[in-house]
Amino acid sequence: MTCLSEAKIENGMRILVDSIFVGGTELPITTLFPQDFENANLNRILIAYGGTKDELFSDKVKNFWGPVLTGLGFVVHCFDYRSNLNASRFYEYGLNDRLIDLASVSAGLKGSFFGRSISNPFSSFPLSIMGVSMGGYLAAFVAAEFAGIIDKLILVAPAAYNDAALSPDIKFGPDFSQIIRRPNSWRSSSVFSRAAPKIKADCLIVTFENDDVVPSLIPTLYVSNLSSAVQGARFIESRVVTGSPGHKGTFDNTDRRDKIARLISDFFTGLVLPD
Repeated sequence: MTCLSEAKIENGMRILVDSIFVGGTELPITTLFPQDFENANLNRILIAYGGTKDELFSDKVKNFWGPVLTGLGFVVHCFDYRSNLNASRFYEYGLNDRLIDLASVSAGLKGSFFGRSISNPFSSFPLSIMGVSMGGYLAAFVAAEFAGIIDKLILVAPAAYNDAALSPDIKFGPDFSQIIRRPNSWRSSSVFSRAAPKIKADCLIVTFENDDVVPSLIPTLYVSNLSSAVQGARFIESRVVTGSPGHKGTFDNTDRRDKIARLISDFFTGLVLPD
């Protein structure tokens, strides 16, 4: 069992590290929480990053987003997909492997991964997912699979992919690239038709000004399918983050990060977000 007393302090945060095994590979899970834990708001956010090839990218997630979100009182979880634990093995994995990783971590964080709980002191806290780009696409499927587990879903510039890209046989590389480069191949993605109707979590969808990677129609389709499929949940239409155009920047642009953090804070506190 992981204990709060084992936490180290770094950059104004308390940090715990636990792990689970997925496909025979150990996935470390880093949990960040406020130093003054008594003032935590009892909400957890699991961050699922996008399609980067960078090894151990969760270190960047931890250092860039951790102080801001824990400063707002959140407990934050971050991890690396198996594809990003060792750069030399990146192309041994694909989109389906990442989905398995995120689903396994999400289940573990709620104590339902073969009875194994990650960072046990927090397993009773509501669990939400913040999925960025490719991570948003994966997060939507996980929120649909664990409809009773995921409390809130935050999709930041969410991508979408043709179902062929999600095949277990397709790994990152030429075959994956060929699928996703087909014009408008994402339009038939089952993330809209199959996953969205099952999601019960409250949803916040954030888009970027002049996004050069994710067409504006993609977040629009997320919003329309979520809103039409579930009654009684709190869905907020896409909120556009301006001032830093383009797709990249969620993990290195402080202005963009701070604007997204404000939207997240307002979303969780129930404030009406301005257009």
